[in-house]
Amino acid sequence: MTEFDISMPNTPQIIINNLKNYLMWTVCFIIWPVNFLFETTVLSFSIKTGIVNLGFIGTLAKLWKHGVIEFPNMCLYQLLSLRLLYFWWKDKKISTVYHYMLANKKIYCYSGILIVIAGLIEGML
Repeated sequence: MTEFDISMPNTPQIIINNLKNYLMWTVCFIIWPVNFLFETTVLSFSIKTGIVNLGFIGTLAKLWKHGVIEFPNMCLYQLLSLRLLYFWWKDKKISTVYHYMLANKKIYCYSGILIVIAGLIEGML
């Protein structure tokens, strides 16, 4: 297993990339199916590449430490985006988007905090 690297040179870039991804899901909820297909393809390819290069156990050792936070959080913000699409599709009003986000602001904030925590952990790997 790998040890944690406390210097974390890539951590800011990891957090910024993860936050951009989170914002994409939040802002681009209208193209949810495209986002989902793209995200699934990229993650599958990355994991497959890790397995080819590091083996299954090596890849699992790299993924589980931050993945235990990041994966459920990804599912959470994808669900928020899907629900936002659903409610917007029913009314087709921008006010629906505003009210949905306002009603779920704590969840959006917690999700952002979890992204930063997972990024810090990933940066230490």
